Amino acid sequence: MRSRIFLLAALAIAACNADTFVGDDAGGSDTGSDVPPVGGDGGGAKDGALSDAKVEAAPPPRFCETIDASFCADFDIPGDAGAGFSATQTNGWTYEFETDKSVSQPTGVRVDVPGDAGGAAILDAHISAIANTAITLDLDVLLPAGALPTTQPLFAFQFGTVNSASFLFGLGHENGWRLERANASPSALLSPQPPEGAWTHMQMVISLSGTAGTVTLFVDQTPSATLGGIPTAPATTGPFPADLHVGASLFGTVPTTNSTFFYDNAVIR
Repeated sequence: MRSRIFLLAALAIAACNADTFVGDDAGGSDTGSDVPPVGGDGGGAKDGALSDAKVEAAPPPRFCETIDASFCADFDIPGDAGAGFSATQTNGWTYEFETDKSVSQPTGVRVDVPGDAGGAAILDAHISAIANTAITLDLDVLLPAGALPTTQPLFAFQFGTVNSASFLFGLGHENGWRLERANASPSALLSPQPPEGAWTHMQMVISLSGTAGTVTLFVDQTPSATLGGIPTAPATTGPFPADLHVGASLFGTVPTTNSTFFYDNAVIR
């Protein structure tokens, strides 16, 4: 009888040593797989957090963060899409920053032109003097389709050395899309005409001269119009500043229809 009692006690001790426990005296080779460790130098909580956390991918760089230029505006700065610009809105012409249409996400500029009065909705940027013999503007534009005024130019944008009609040049609609001086003389009809209702990349190159400068407008890298033999700077020597009007303007007549323009990625070199 006594030997049977000793045998049962030995079997019970052996069975207890083979189990696993959680507690101050816990042990056993399968503890980690059954119950994850908490705290301690093993870093259970830290390890668990790393394994469960979702690694957020870094956001892609903004367009302007990839550009080397004297001035760049992609209108994507959070809370300050119009950084670097002053604004003009007259006679019900309006601009807004929105995500409806853009070339580089998320934001572009929308300008709405009412059909009952001339006016302007312009973001105006004054750029520090550039010691070059030429200045270049790159700009993405979505032009409205349909009838537009023809008696005076409806400008889609303007660019030049000084905020003055004598030294600003732009894309204007007057019996077709034209490269025009802001004072409407001289002008040159674009050939080919730019597409309407779709994003178009435009580039304006101004050779700086107080007497005999040139202005060329490229549409999707194709030279489409040139003005030559005109003053493009207020003096014969530089350096010269630059002035950019992103937005639409029309003075002295009434638009024939409501129209909407979009803009993105303005770069000056």
